[in-house]
Amino acid sequence: PGLSGHVVLPAGCVFQDVVKIKTSNTSLNCNGSVFEGNNTLKVGVMVDGEGQPIENVSIENCVFRNHASHGIAINFKELTPDIEENYRLAPRNVTINNVTLSHSRILNSGGAGLYLDTGSRQNSIHDNYFRGNGFQDGGVRKREAIAVDASAYNKIENNIFESNAKGGIFLYK
Repeated sequence: PGLSGHVVLPAGCVFQDVVKIKTSNTSLNCNGSVFEGNNTLKVGVMVDGEGQPIENVSIENCVFRNHASHGIAINFKELTPDIEENYRLAPRNVTINNVTLSHSRILNSGGAGLYLDTGSRQNSIHDNYFRGNGFQDGGVRKREAIAVDASAYNKIENNIFESNAKGGIFLYK
């Protein structure tokens, strides 16, 4: 089962499993707790409506370390030929605030390895390794390692960028 409602984790805890958010109107306040991937878990928190629309989700005050792919993944996997249906089912209004991603490996994402959108702010991205992100369909160079798209008050430092398709960090407004 996934989390739902307003969830506040105890301070100072370390979690070594994936937390799933599958329902709308859910907030997760990690209260400074750590999601530890041990370089084996791909994801710390997964937001995925599993074929149903999901919206109004917030994730805040979390620390993500040593994940093999993503600290947070916002997914929608069940594409249909109907683009309007895909838009209806895709997660929306997901806000990520005051989150730290550290000591993780972000590898081989077809899009940007990390995308900080308008709804995010005050995130700390440090001591991570970004490699091979942004390549699509036969090696076409499409994206960068980190996209900062109108996100505010973020600190990005001491990361290593290697062989990403379009570069390291792109800023958008």
